[in-house]
Amino acid sequence: MQRKLTLKIRDFLPYLLLTLAVLAVYGNTFDNDPLYDDTYLILKNDYLRSWHSLGEIFLTYVNSGAFRFGQFYRPLQNVLYLIVYQIGGLNMFGFHLLNLGLHAANACLVYALGRKLNFHPGAVFIAAALWAMHPIHTEAVTYMSGTADVLFTLFCLLGLVILLPDFSPRKFWLATPIFLLGLLSKEAAIIFPALVLITLYLTQPERLNFRIYLRTWPLWGTAAAYLAARFIFVPFHGNEFISSGATAEIYGNHVLVRICTFLAALPDYVKLILWPQGLHMDRNFPVYLNPWSRPVAGGVVLAALIVAQLAWGRARRGLPLSWGLLWFGCAQLPQSGILVPVNSLFLEHWMYLPSVGLFLGIAESLGEILKPAPARKTIAGVAAIVTVVLGVLTYRQNAIWRDPVTFYRNILDHGETSVRAHNNLAIAYMNNGQYIAAMEELQRALKDPAPPPETYQDIAAVLSLYPGGHAHIQEEIAAMKHALEVKPDFLPACYGLADLYDYLGDTKQASFYRQKAATIRAKYQP
Repeated sequence: MQRKLTLKIRDFLPYLLLTLAVLAVYGNTFDNDPLYDDTYLILKNDYLRSWHSLGEIFLTYVNSGAFRFGQFYRPLQNVLYLIVYQIGGLNMFGFHLLNLGLHAANACLVYALGRKLNFHPGAVFIAAALWAMHPIHTEAVTYMSGTADVLFTLFCLLGLVILLPDFSPRKFWLATPIFLLGLLSKEAAIIFPALVLITLYLTQPERLNFRIYLRTWPLWGTAAAYLAARFIFVPFHGNEFISSGATAEIYGNHVLVRICTFLAALPDYVKLILWPQGLHMDRNFPVYLNPWSRPVAGGVVLAALIVAQLAWGRARRGLPLSWGLLWFGCAQLPQSGILVPVNSLFLEHWMYLPSVGLFLGIAESLGEILKPAPARKTIAGVAAIVTVVLGVLTYRQNAIWRDPVTFYRNILDHGETSVRAHNNLAIAYMNNGQYIAAMEELQRALKDPAPPPETYQDIAAVLSLYPGGHAHIQEEIAAMKHALEVKPDFLPACYGLADLYDYLGDTKQASFYRQKAATIRAKYQP
């Protein structure tokens, strides 16, 4: 009995250590302020105010609760936010705890996946610890609005853990609803059947027999049904998948340009995984039109090395590494921009799921190569040091997300010309009573060729706080009208103009803009 208890404790210990490590490294995030999309997904999300919104959540976009159109259908993210809000209101502790808990669960699932793959326990624990501690994941975990990434990853990992090791037909029926939950968390979960295929390739002796892959048909059927329902009931709206900028049309309409741009991004992703310095959002990653440019060539070299490993292995040698590389490629495909143009060209949180296979595959490969005990002990010692270093870097990176000033200044200090960062930094200065500094940031944002409507809205807000009350009221009205010129259905400008005209006693204009606001709101109803 005592021996069985000892074995159970030993089996449970890795999960406990991973959970404690995640809690320690991310323990300084609980009082971090809302940033960027947190405003629309949490602070201004009307769906969180009442349980009666559940029906609307499943029929609208993730940001429809703030009366904004979008492309992203992620109802489970809103459902979790609804639960957190109903428990603790707008206390940010609950939203941070949600992401931290999901990340800890994912770290445990990474370990469980490696063990189900029959990888060496030590290699699996090292891989899971390195993955859990890596600061590149702060964009998915520390950022409250990153819930979609940690959530869909949880369901993808859980589905594979259920299917392994035998991939029996009964298990596919158990994994199918898990897959559906992943699809309701984030669209990128559509790649789950492909991850199952490459895991079958790794684990099954008859991996070159095409018939063994036919058993995955329930997953492909679910994916097809989801896509059909997505296009019918919550269709794509506008062109928000297309990256903004002068080359947006070229990028959106030419697949070769998107391939070149993705290849150029590969070396930068690898660099951040190996040397996670200079992490920040809003990277001005360029569109690459020339396939012969140096960054694209670097990506081609990396892709060639991956193909070379797959060809050299020939389903016999270096299988864990081949699996890890295939996992990385498959998991990154939805946000590569190759199949569907994406609204950003480079984001750190896109590495959250792809890096799982990479870490597990490389760790197991090194474990196979370094079989002598002394070599393994050396690797384990080095890995422990690296894990601690990564944990410290993650803890420090969390501090950058602490408040708007440190966060947006970090983006701009890295040389980015982000309109969003200037706008949000201006709001932070405005809230601190630094109106001159706020207006300076907004003037910098106006230098962009196509400033968003929020810039003009923020200018009006700062003007309203200048000494003298509404002495600048005509300038406020002009700024709000500029916002509507940029985006005719920009709801905050309609409300702002209605209030300004009420103040002036112009009831006709006030009524006009209130009616316009009501019409806009009606468009967002399911």
